[in-house]
Amino acid sequence: MGQPRADPRRPRHRHQRQDHHRAPAGRIARTAGHVPGNTSTDGLAVAEQVVETGDWTGPGAARIVLRDPRVTFAVLEVARGGILRRGLAVDRCDAACITNVSADHLGEHGIDDLAAMARVKAVVTRVVAPHGRIVLGADAPLAVPGPSGMSPGTLPSEHASSNMSDRSPVESGAAGSAGLGAAPDMSSGTSSVPVASATPQPNPLLDLPADAFPAPVVWFSRDPQHPQLQRHRAAGGEVWFVSAAGQLTRGRGGEADVAVVAIDELPFCFGGAATHNVANALAAAALAAAVGLPDAAIAAGLRSFVDNPGRAQLVALDHAKLFLDFAHNPAGIAGLAPLLAQIRAGARLLVSLGIAGDRRDDDIRDIARAVASLGPDLVLTRDLEHYLRGRQPGEVPALLEQSFVGLGIACERVESEVAAIRRGLEWARPGDVIAILVHVDRDEVWAELRARGVAPEADEDRSGRPGAT
Repeated sequence: MGQPRADPRRPRHRHQRQDHHRAPAGRIARTAGHVPGNTSTDGLAVAEQVVETGDWTGPGAARIVLRDPRVTFAVLEVARGGILRRGLAVDRCDAACITNVSADHLGEHGIDDLAAMARVKAVVTRVVAPHGRIVLGADAPLAVPGPSGMSPGTLPSEHASSNMSDRSPVESGAAGSAGLGAAPDMSSGTSSVPVASATPQPNPLLDLPADAFPAPVVWFSRDPQHPQLQRHRAAGGEVWFVSAAGQLTRGRGGEADVAVVAIDELPFCFGGAATHNVANALAAAALAAAVGLPDAAIAAGLRSFVDNPGRAQLVALDHAKLFLDFAHNPAGIAGLAPLLAQIRAGARLLVSLGIAGDRRDDDIRDIARAVASLGPDLVLTRDLEHYLRGRQPGEVPALLEQSFVGLGIACERVESEVAAIRRGLEWARPGDVIAILVHVDRDEVWAELRARGVAPEADEDRSGRPGAT
């Protein structure tokens, strides 16, 4: 299949559904000679230099990037909330990507199940030019087994849609507690507490009608034998996967496979244990190839993507290991299991988390079960002070604690992420892991770490060797 050429006279528009401040696709574009503009949940950047911090995923952020005369390649994260409230900022782009669909924010704006969420996210595909490409993740979502109700009464009142009680789940196999992401092998860690393991669920992206897409689709999966990839390639389509030799690989119809870069060469993949980042690497490579960026730039850009602050970030801290990540829904949290199992290498694990108040009670319980699947020895809960969203202070931590008590997992409450680090260091023995999820107090956390002698650019060995530091 032909690939579109870049037009040097105008910015390249990219809709990329990734929660990254530094986007891998932007790094690839910069390696190829472009000036990337990037919007994300962490901020807005031009040439990978921060312009604004905060959640910049709506139409306003996209307009700022697209109006910047320096930008020649735009990588735009498009949030579901912005789509539902204000739509898109562009009416045409060259490539769009949906990495996955998560059981997150269900019950808001009349979106009650994963099938409906998939249709919302698919809005980004409608503006792809006919010569462009639509990149979709084929891997199944993850979910931690357990009851998950759909009642709007479990939401804070201002987040419950007035017509939710009249809606029923769309019957596509996507309703319930399913989360999103690649489907890694799960580890129960070292805890003796019997906990549920994450299990794959139907992928609602597979149910989107093919004739609804205005441009050719490119599917990606970590599994080269995924049935969707096999079917798509047999029909002449393009697919991306991880080969048996551990290479990010492109396949197209009956053509020979093209190995682009080895997973072991990508620091943010931790030797493949960070399965969610392996999926992100596949998505970024497929997007870059879709707009004609060369394989050499794809490989070099991904190799140089060493650190993404607050996302799978590992640093040595006194006698322990500190792990910072933004995982905040069941699939994102459960998907950390293989990575944390590798990092802890038999040591104990502490997990600290806070959840925004606009999740339903049952969603919060699902998150607790996902944390339990990591096999923690101690859990610290806390409020997200600026994300109460209709809840009373202490209400969300209390719901989490009820779940952990029922699962037989020890838990305590702390006031902040900094307090969680301090408590973790009091608790930790040499080599133990302190995992801080939903890393929102970044400035305060790094002030604490600098005071303890940790440099902001500090990085761990990410070779994939168990227990490496």
